[in-house]
Amino acid sequence: MDERVRSLVESPAPAVLTTYREDGSALVTPVWCRFAGPAFEIVRSRSRARRSSSTPTWRRRGAGRHLGAAAGERSAEERRSKPGVLLRLRADCPRVWELSAILPS
Repeated sequence: MDERVRSLVESPAPAVLTTYREDGSALVTPVWCRFAGPAFEIVRSRSRARRSSSTPTWRRRGAGRHLGAAAGERSAEERRSKPGVLLRLRADCPRVWELSAILPS
């Protein structure tokens, strides 16, 4: 994996997931994710998906990565009773935009 992509996917910053509604309009949602092997993993609550499963372990890890261990454990516990799905999105062709030259310092 390109080092620019690795530093981005291993950072605690949220990702953005865009899905499309039946009417064709886009729904853009910030999500927590992690890179696991050849795929990005994202857990979504109250979502419909095929061939997916809920995973409390992933929620703990994901929340811990973004919030810190203690706060992540609390967050995962609060969501334990909410259904969720684990989405695995293969990263066959990642794209990176270098924006540092145009961002304020």
